[in-house]
Amino acid sequence: MGFALSWVAIKGKTRDAILGELRLRPTGRREEIPEAPLVGASSADGWYLIVAQGDEQELLGPSVIERLARGGEAVTCSVEEHVMYSEASGWRDGQRFWLVTHAGEDGPKDVAATGALPAAYAAIRDRLLAQQQAAGGAKAEVDYLFDIPVDLAQSLVGFKHDQMHHAFEAQGFEELASTTKPPAKPKPPAPQKLGFEQKFSRWKARVK
Repeated sequence: MGFALSWVAIKGKTRDAILGELRLRPTGRREEIPEAPLVGASSADGWYLIVAQGDEQELLGPSVIERLARGGEAVTCSVEEHVMYSEASGWRDGQRFWLVTHAGEDGPKDVAATGALPAAYAAIRDRLLAQQQAAGGAKAEVDYLFDIPVDLAQSLVGFKHDQMHHAFEAQGFEELASTTKPPAKPKPPAPQKLGFEQKFSRWKARVK
């Protein structure tokens, strides 16, 4: 099935200010891996991350990111693995100043990159282009180019959707809920408590 999610990381604003703008509230429920539809987490570097999965991705549209980036900066990333689409962007003071996209539904192809790209972009692009060529180029069964936007966003924030998240593990991921919707019914208790590695393995298995 693959991952279908979007995330935004904001720096220069408090968690409460960000959640207030999005009309979200913390639930107090935490998880080691972001599995809930909406989660938030803070890093030691000052980023506040929100990960939205499935239908909740609509919450993080361009007009919302523009508002969140006013008075600060933001990095976004979106992945739709069923069509092999990935995108990353950088924002500052309400303006998007770079964008990198890859659409690989019809096979691995080059990426589109515009704006004042981060310094890490060229090295990430060249590394993954070389891997793609070594695997057979456009005829390869694997699409390394999909990771160019994803790895670029990770290099700036420290988060990647299918890896362990050392930058955000200290406090874990907190489930978020809308302040304009009635609270969801509590989930029944899990039949067994899995360790972190078991959870991570089960989570990654969704893409196989």
